[in-house]
Amino acid sequence: MANDGPLRLLIISDIHCIGVSRLAFSRLAGDVKSTKEVQAGLGAALARFRGRADHVLFAGDFTENGKPHQYDAVLEVLAQYGPEWFCAIPGNHDTANVNNIESWNGRMRRFKQLMEPYLPGFPGERGAKEYFPYVRRLRCDFALMGLDTTLARTAQGRLGEPQLALIDEFLNGDEYARMHKIILMHHDAVGQAKLFNGFEIHYGNILLDAADFLDILKKHEASERAKPAPRRLTVISGHTHLKRIDTESIPGVTFMTAPGFGSRFEEDFLAVELYPDGSFAEFGGQAPRGKSRMLRKYVKYIVPKIHT
Repeated sequence: MANDGPLRLLIISDIHCIGVSRLAFSRLAGDVKSTKEVQAGLGAALARFRGRADHVLFAGDFTENGKPHQYDAVLEVLAQYGPEWFCAIPGNHDTANVNNIESWNGRMRRFKQLMEPYLPGFPGERGAKEYFPYVRRLRCDFALMGLDTTLARTAQGRLGEPQLALIDEFLNGDEYARMHKIILMHHDAVGQAKLFNGFEIHYGNILLDAADFLDILKKHEASERAKPAPRRLTVISGHTHLKRIDTESIPGVTFMTAPGFGSRFEEDFLAVELYPDGSFAEFGGQAPRGKSRMLRKYVKYIVPKIHT
């Protein structure tokens, strides 16, 4: 559909739904919302942006441990809306985290099976890692690529050579040359390695091949600058639980990181209007959280590493 106006996106990440579980560490620490709070808050956010946001992007970590009952609680809310409104990718808690004895393959298969309605346009078989990335045309002038950055038994991330090659093709090939491109991924490629959710500690949850990824983005941006009407790029992620918009790491590329929806102490979402020329504006503001926690201030002195 032709449209000269902005594309309006509601971006949600790191829901960390605990389902029926009661012993999640983050729950005991008072950080993660209860399942009832998650369902009520998610339902309220989606109802508020119905008719206002063109699409809802989920940047991973729907669940705390990738358990079926945790997905069920989230999907109960999403089922009230048409699946075409949503785009989703996995996070490390869904498929790969260290605190679960299940294999990466088993948890990824579960993610694909349960989230199937929200995973459009796949290039590969459902049982293969090459199931990602997918590309979806959100509008005639916007295309989105959804990636998988998860690894087995670690909170660190990696894109890998197959996905990097497809990212290069997506950005620099002819098929989407006249479109504003959006990359949706869980791990933040440009965030500070020592900053997580306000904790000034080395938590080790980095994207291991971030340098290779950023080199591809720089190549794309350099080629766009030479064009009379350049089409810009937006990279959307989650994982750090920090709301952040960065236009300086690579001029011409906007990096947006969504806050942790599942946290009691963070904003719930990021809502933005994107224009094909790369300009943007936030909309649908939310009241800032009035609470703060002692953990944020003092945990760096007692915990050497935090994996999320």
